[in-house]
Amino acid sequence: MIIWELKKIFKCKMGLIILSLFVLNSIAMSFFKNFEHRINSPLMSIIMLIIILLISSNIYTSEKISNVDNIILSSKNKFNVLYSKLTLAIILPVIIYGCYLGIEFLTQLFQCGLPINEEIKSINLLLKIGTMTLVFISISVFASLFSFISSTSLSSISTSLIFLSLGKILTLAKFLPNTLLNILSTVNYVDLIFYPNQFIYLLSTNINIFGKNVGFVYVFYGILISVLCIGILLCIITFKKLLTR
Repeated sequence: MIIWELKKIFKCKMGLIILSLFVLNSIAMSFFKNFEHRINSPLMSIIMLIIILLISSNIYTSEKISNVDNIILSSKNKFNVLYSKLTLAIILPVIIYGCYLGIEFLTQLFQCGLPINEEIKSINLLLKIGTMTLVFISISVFASLFSFISSTSLSSISTSLIFLSLGKILTLAKFLPNTLLNILSTVNYVDLIFYPNQFIYLLSTNINIFGKNVGFVYVFYGILISVLCIGILLCIITFKKLLTR
């Protein structure tokens, strides 16, 4: 089912556009000398976002536009189809980002060889890769959620963009508690995408929550993982309570 979805994406014009963007991005980024800079480049992140939003925001609205959704929802395998689309929304960012990292790693390997005695840098690199992977998967899951509940591609993409910038917008709400504002100033998708280095320096610090010092790393990844789980749960609820009622 997942393979069929992937074939369908790359048979259409949108799939060709996405593939072209990905290839052009890899070629353009090959001129950078530092692997860490490559994987944290805002240009790469923007193109990744374009790819994810184009696919996930149309993961179900395309079925509605072509009136295939009625056929899907009336079939015995409707849940298999819906869950396969959710699975696609989860694994596609991993595949795209993983391929990109593989290309950049090989480029760096041929240019500079293997790094020596850089364990700390390797840990930071893995943290950044893991964080960006969580960010891309979360955006993809919520974009697919908006695709399930929207009637047009435009409304799905618009809602996804609002979700993407919501955390950054909330940092302007000065009436919120300072602790929450401090968390939002770091754990928001806009800053994570455009300033991916800033959170690394905060992971070893503590944050005061209700009078207790809590490691920022637990708060940071706790929020990212919770948002992802909420997105998946909302998709499942949408399948059972809205689309197939």
